[in-house]
Amino acid sequence: MRRIGLAIVLGLIAPAATLPIEGCSSCRRSEAVATIAEENGTIERDTKTTVGTWTPAALRTELFVGDGVRSGKASKAVLSLADTSRLDLAESTIIRFRDHAPGSKKERIDLEMGEATLEVSGDGLALETDVGLATITPGSKIQLKKTDRGVRYEVSVGLARFENGGQVTEVSQGEGVTIGIGSATIERDPSPSASASAAPPAPAPEEPRAASGSVTTHVVGGGATVRAPGETAFTKLAGDGTIAAGSTLRLASGTTAEVDRGGEHATLRGAGDFVVAESGQSFIQARGGGVSFAGATRETTVTVPGGSLVVKTGSTADVRVKTDATQVSVKAGSVELHSETGTEVLAAGEQGTLGAKGTTEVAGRGPGYVDFVTSAGASFAVHDPAPPTAIGFSTPGCPEGAVVDLDRGRVKSRGTGTVSILVPAGGHKYEVHCVDASGVASAVAASGSVSVIHDAGTARIPRTAPSTLVDTDGRNYTVLYQNILPKISVRWPNAPEGSAYTVTLASPGGKTESHGTSAPSYSFPSGALREGVYRVTFEGGGKSSRPTTVDIRFDNAAPTATLTSPANGGFAPGASVTVSGLALEGWKISAGGQDLPLDGQLRFSGTVTAPAGQRALAVLFENPHRGVHYYLRRSGR
Repeated sequence: MRRIGLAIVLGLIAPAATLPIEGCSSCRRSEAVATIAEENGTIERDTKTTVGTWTPAALRTELFVGDGVRSGKASKAVLSLADTSRLDLAESTIIRFRDHAPGSKKERIDLEMGEATLEVSGDGLALETDVGLATITPGSKIQLKKTDRGVRYEVSVGLARFENGGQVTEVSQGEGVTIGIGSATIERDPSPSASASAAPPAPAPEEPRAASGSVTTHVVGGGATVRAPGETAFTKLAGDGTIAAGSTLRLASGTTAEVDRGGEHATLRGAGDFVVAESGQSFIQARGGGVSFAGATRETTVTVPGGSLVVKTGSTADVRVKTDATQVSVKAGSVELHSETGTEVLAAGEQGTLGAKGTTEVAGRGPGYVDFVTSAGASFAVHDPAPPTAIGFSTPGCPEGAVVDLDRGRVKSRGTGTVSILVPAGGHKYEVHCVDASGVASAVAASGSVSVIHDAGTARIPRTAPSTLVDTDGRNYTVLYQNILPKISVRWPNAPEGSAYTVTLASPGGKTESHGTSAPSYSFPSGALREGVYRVTFEGGGKSSRPTTVDIRFDNAAPTATLTSPANGGFAPGASVTVSGLALEGWKISAGGQDLPLDGQLRFSGTVTAPAGQRALAVLFENPHRGVHYYLRRSGR
């Protein structure tokens, strides 16, 4: 498990990470602890030396120790952390990357104001809080909120364990804790599991039976009050009991209430107000908070700002009601969203939003088109003149349908046969889950990675070797090359005077070679150093340089080919198209199922038929060492 601090504290990458040097055009800097991956509205940053002086922060801005980020009103940002986890900033939020936590030598990030959501990827995270270590399992999702009592951590998915003086507090889904400001204490917020574990329930001969016109209730937590119809005051509500139909339930954060009337059953979550079983109205009228259904035994209607939703019999779904919109996630069965604009039906694996002004959006459904189709489980790169790319994944092994999950649920799409999902520019991992007849997703059936590159495919392929200069100063260098292995020149800065020097190179396979030189510098021609990690040291004048690491890597974003035909948008679906261009030796090229062999000048050309049911013609490049690349040309519809 990678240890990252969040206090929130995040451990940074090692100080010996790749560093740029003068003249090293192909080295890549890796000091950043986070990158702005998405931004909407006003996003600003300051730096360690200019704290409080805020300047605009653009997309892909890198953030370093000492930097701060803030989101303005009605603005949001997503930070991609060094370990690929994700930190979503809500509006009016400030976070800062700190040099040290109090009493600790670890780097840290402070939530100074507002709210943020942490989505953990990889092997999980170890967070260092003001009271001790917090261990978070992979795939977990935690909401963080700055309050007048401290920082509140609420787990919506997964599990977190907080340590404090040898004591461990486990916080699971639906639970939360608050870590006090300036104090080494953890306050557990009221939660279903906390209340349930406090003491075993007293045995009851039978469940309470609702009287005519009443609703049975089961409250967990100490923050529930009720107001009967016609009354003005709220009274305390706890444990098992009944309330009059049409009553208003008010639940504080961390408190839940199960309500049932004649088979209509729902679990209500605070903070929020709910009118239950009012005559002539839906079973639940939600004005905030959450509503959950687990295998609904009857069709149940919930009224929310902007419309209503109908949970079908046998369905499992979660509903989160906010002032501006209601979010619905369907795990099994189906849910109808009703608004002034019409009706949307959400199936298992889909997520939808019903706006307070009657708008509806479906997040778990892919576009109604595909740019090209590939097999589920493949890993590849896409060179697209205009991302995002609608990729169709063929899923013949899932007869009842499949769900494609991109980046651990960031984007999901459901379908049968070929599942289309819209993939933005950047690197992504995906999983394919088959679903059964009821729409419930199974374990992972296939997985892979896809990299979408904003590339028109017209860039010229490099025909000369890149040249890189490396100083033997003890640091680590990453040298990226595109098509031809680089020429590496190494030198020893501030070397002692001498008439002869020796440069020693330790190769990836364990082989060591030495070269004599009259000056404290040496050049390895293109091809002398292949891909891998090398260790370089100079000796001379009775002294040695600091051992320096050089990591030579192929740049997967490099152009593989140049397409000279067809022009993007220059052909119709189903038309005969001439595909031609240039490529490097060793690539197998095809389009429309037809091979396009390279000639002696490394050119290819052929006539193929553009697919009628897809928006793009995909030219496929395959290399046993460089993987699979698709170059897209869209039809002019």
